[in-house]
Amino acid sequence: MTNTVERFKTLWPVREWKENGYFTDKDIGGINRHWLQFGPPENINFFYFWCDILHYHGMRCHGKFTGNMFVFQCIMFIFWNCLI
Repeated sequence: MTNTVERFKTLWPVREWKENGYFTDKDIGGINRHWLQFGPPENINFFYFWCDILHYHGMRCHGKFTGNMFVFQCIMFIFWNCLI
């Protein structure tokens, strides 16, 4: 497990999280090793995700979508996370 934790700490900005109070060394013990093996997504994935969110929120504000919007947003979130 030590190798997985060290790899996680090199791939993600753990030091910044600690400095800002978002994360402690104790927290890493509660994370399943499976999830520690993944690196951060590329910035373009965030860009596309937020473009979709803004687009569909804008359409919802104009009354073109109803309560199914939440379900659609969940699907989009899962879809973009699968691309990572």
